[in-house]
Amino acid sequence: MSLWSEVSEKFNEFVDLVKEGVADFTTLDVVTLTGSIDIAGQVSDDGIDLKGLYDAFKQNVSTNTDVSVVAFTHVDFDADSVNFAASDLTEEQKGLLLAHAENVKAAQEARAGMVRTVKALFK
Repeated sequence: MSLWSEVSEKFNEFVDLVKEGVADFTTLDVVTLTGSIDIAGQVSDDGIDLKGLYDAFKQNVSTNTDVSVVAFTHVDFDADSVNFAASDLTEEQKGLLLAHAENVKAAQEARAGMVRTVKALFK
C-alpha cells in the first residue's frame, strides 16, 4: 500500500469518526426498559462489568422476550423530539416512567453543559 493510500485511508477513518461524533453530539436518546436479563459472565470480584453487560444485552435483546420498553425519548439538536410511553403501566412501571423523565432532564442538562464548554473553547 502506498503512503498516499495509507494517508487517504486514515483520513477517511477520521472523517467517519467525526460523523459518528457529530451524530452522537447532536441527538439524544433515552430508553427505559423493564424485565429481566441474565448477567452471567458479567460479574466478578471487581463488580459488574456494565459495558460487557450492555454489549451482551444489545446482542441478545431480540431473543430476550422478558424485556419491554417503558419509555423512549429521542431529541434532535433543533429540539424536535419523539416521546413514547407504554400504555397500561403498572405502579412499578409508573415509577420507572418518572425516573425516565429525570434521566432525560439530566441528559439534556449534561448536553447543554457540553455545548457551553465547546462554545467557550472558541471564544
